[in-house]
Amino acid sequence: MRSDYIAMNKYLISIDLDGTLLDDQKKISQKNLEYLRQLDKRGHLVVIATGRPLSWVNDYYQELNLKSPIVCFNGSLIKERPNSAYPSVYRYFPKKIIFGIWNKIKEYAENILLQNEKKLYQLKEDPFLSYYPWVKKFLKDYEIITGDIYQTLNSDPLTILVRLKGNYDKNLIMNLISGLKLDIGVRFWEEAPYMEIYYNNISKYSAIIEVAKRYGILQENIIALGDSSNDIEMMKYAGISIAMINGNSEIKKIASRISKYDNNHDGVYYALKEILN
Repeated sequence: MRSDYIAMNKYLISIDLDGTLLDDQKKISQKNLEYLRQLDKRGHLVVIATGRPLSWVNDYYQELNLKSPIVCFNGSLIKERPNSAYPSVYRYFPKKIIFGIWNKIKEYAENILLQNEKKLYQLKEDPFLSYYPWVKKFLKDYEIITGDIYQTLNSDPLTILVRLKGNYDKNLIMNLISGLKLDIGVRFWEEAPYMEIYYNNISKYSAIIEVAKRYGILQENIIALGDSSNDIEMMKYAGISIAMINGNSEIKKIASRISKYDNNHDGVYYALKEILN
């Protein structure tokens, strides 16, 4: 069978974790698990695309028994699996850029958290890390370094997360960031006073397109599933985009479909089955 024929009939299925594949207990349901394994065996490329660090994803990949790349840190890391023909891709923030950002916004911030594959730097102990049991579980293999980042930061991170002070002004902060002229953007969390800082040209989508090119999959054969603001880019440009019914209104507006069931009731399974069966 011709390889171009295979590529045309092969889908890249890009799936967000939290609020999409995982239920509220941070587990993969049996239906989702078995169906994704089945799709993998049928030759489709099942790729987890998440804002989480790699170490917070590996357990799920092993459970799914996948061999595909992992997209982490909202696209800043494309981690190829062992024995892959392709190298992993890392897009770090140099210390000089981080210090420039922090100089601008620190008076409006309670804390800053910087993370790569092995280390997490924080100005002070952060409630996010101690509040969620699932976060504490995945931090056990991390070196956590607390203190003034000007003194402690000795490796480049893949992500920047800032805890803001109460009653912060989004427009002011966005103007401060844009004034740096670094081609970086800001994403504010909906449920907590945090913001992520990211390169404008790096997203889950930019990483997924890179994976699709590597594995010979057409853009129209990309299926993206997500529920939140960090999924917007990959939802906009995927061939088929599925917003979870439990997702936010912004993501539902741009998706080509909305799942019939939420993340607690096998939403991924039912949405994909409609398309691929």
